[in-house]
Amino acid sequence: MGWCEKRSGTCVFTAIVRSATGRTARRSMAGWGRGTSTRSDVSTSNGIAAVALDIDGTLARDDHQVSPYAIGVLKDLEAAGIRPIVVTGRLETSALATADAAGLSAPVVSGGGAIVTDPATREHLVHAAMDPALIARLIEVADRFDLQPVLHTAAHILTDRASRHTDLIERLNQWTPEVLPDRAWPGDVVKVMLVGEQPDVDAMQAEAAAEFPRLKRSSTEFLEANAPGFTKWESLRFTLERIGVAPDATIGAGDGETDVEWLSNVGQVIAPANSEPSVLAIAHHRVGHHRDDAVARFLDEHLLGG
Repeated sequence: MGWCEKRSGTCVFTAIVRSATGRTARRSMAGWGRGTSTRSDVSTSNGIAAVALDIDGTLARDDHQVSPYAIGVLKDLEAAGIRPIVVTGRLETSALATADAAGLSAPVVSGGGAIVTDPATREHLVHAAMDPALIARLIEVADRFDLQPVLHTAAHILTDRASRHTDLIERLNQWTPEVLPDRAWPGDVVKVMLVGEQPDVDAMQAEAAAEFPRLKRSSTEFLEANAPGFTKWESLRFTLERIGVAPDATIGAGDGETDVEWLSNVGQVIAPANSEPSVLAIAHHRVGHHRDDAVARFLDEHLLGG
């Protein structure tokens, strides 16, 4: 069941799907805004098959929590057959908590792409540890700029001292970092964060760009890196292949520099008002601020008919 609308001389078919909760889901073959997807989707004839979502600065509010309203939207998307996929730099446990609350079935991307987890079995489908030599070199350069190392394994966060930056990281991940003053790092580190004051982060990013091309800015005061070949995009692409969804049949929402690559490879891009200019530049849909649940409200209105 559906209808055909004329938009710029083109007939756009919009199918209506009723979710288990009684809300309507809309899946349109046409692109909204900046571009139109032309590649066929392998999993649904109606065009939109998945929604990939960053958490911090995107799905979560400014209290770093995903609201009950946003969780409800994710539940309804899942029930309607539009697969929400969490794509975050957060620790695996925090990412899975969001997926579990919404009853999501798609693999969960965490650690900035280093970990992909089946939410049902907790199996690691991807687990990419970093080379200890690369970690040592990143920290050596960071020390010159007075940046603090914060290292992630699949299950833990490690640092050499407590600071206001680690306090924020604790709130984001709902996990207390372990302090190792002697920097006796374990061998299964999947992500390195280098955190500090904005001018120091600016200086390191400018100087280290050539040596560490995959060192990305995840916030004003955070830089981060993963093992080569394991970015958010590479792990999202793996996840989409696993669930049988084409990138062009995917809508993505993100706000930061670490989201630009993967957002550039999906069919439609949603950017909250607080996004970095590099994200706003590629957005099909600019919505309100993340503190107001703007991304969830957009999905509710445009995909669920809320």
